[in-house]
Amino acid sequence: MKKLLTLLVISLPAASFAHGGHGLFDPNTLMHYVGTPEHALPILAIAAVVGWLLFRRKQRVHNS
Repeated sequence: MKKLLTLLVISLPAASFAHGGHGLFDPNTLMHYVGTPEHALPILAIAAVVGWLLFRRKQRVHNS
């Protein structure tokens, strides 16, 4: 768990870099974040990790 937390903390500075000139959508809209792979893939990865953690938590509570 400590390795995962360390990896997440190390990767946070990369998420703060601004970038322009890509995508088909206005960068000030929600579609920019949902409709471009540069943003959609990390969002899906985070959602998958959160879903997996919630599933494990539910399984532990159920098995106790």
